[in-house]
Amino acid sequence: MGTLLYNTTGLADSGRILHQYLRDNTSPTSTYRLNATLEISKEPTHNRRILMYTPIGCTFDERACKFFSGCAATSKVCDRDSQFSCDIRLPSNYTYDKLGDKNYDIIEHMCRNNLTEKYDMFVKMDDDLLVNMQSFQRNLDSIDIAGRSMLGFLRQASDGVIWPQGALYAFTAETLQGLCRSQEARDQLKGKHEDVNFGRAMATLGDVSFYNIDAVANIYHLQYQSSRLFVQYLQYGKCT
Repeated sequence: MGTLLYNTTGLADSGRILHQYLRDNTSPTSTYRLNATLEISKEPTHNRRILMYTPIGCTFDERACKFFSGCAATSKVCDRDSQFSCDIRLPSNYTYDKLGDKNYDIIEHMCRNNLTEKYDMFVKMDDDLLVNMQSFQRNLDSIDIAGRSMLGFLRQASDGVIWPQGALYAFTAETLQGLCRSQEARDQLKGKHEDVNFGRAMATLGDVSFYNIDAVANIYHLQYQSSRLFVQYLQYGKCT
């Protein structure tokens, strides 16, 4: 599915830096270059209005969400016929092979409801992340980014397109504004691979800065283990 842009150790802590990648406009293909290395300040420098949201499906574990993962503090996005309570109910039901279509409808909802006027940043988080939300919010408020920007654990496809691992990524209101104004870019969201297709939408949109989250404190995907505790999410079963 692509190679990591930076050699990280999973999603755990390894420092306080971000690597910024920009599209190389001198190249005829979608190639990107490392443009800058940014430090995350120790104290928050912003007070951003951030919408954190979690798309949920039929395998959602509501109790685990409350007990373990960061999704207890996020807005839930569910399918039309979902049995779960949610903040945003989408117009259709979606299979695993249509997660890109689900993301398309999420962005369409954001555009129709003018959420760019209410929030400065949007963060998509899976329900199987183990996150210290207070620390994560503090990190987001300590990053100096502006304009069309996207943050994530970035990978690069064989054709050069940069895409974020789907467990966690963030984008600015300016990025969402661009998507809302470009049907061509939004159409790239549709399909099976939600995260890869999001990267293709960014490539179509153009003029986007990509920030690799090389280190954000206390984020673990699928499992956490210490000398005293082991928490692990099991592989998704099939929905009936």
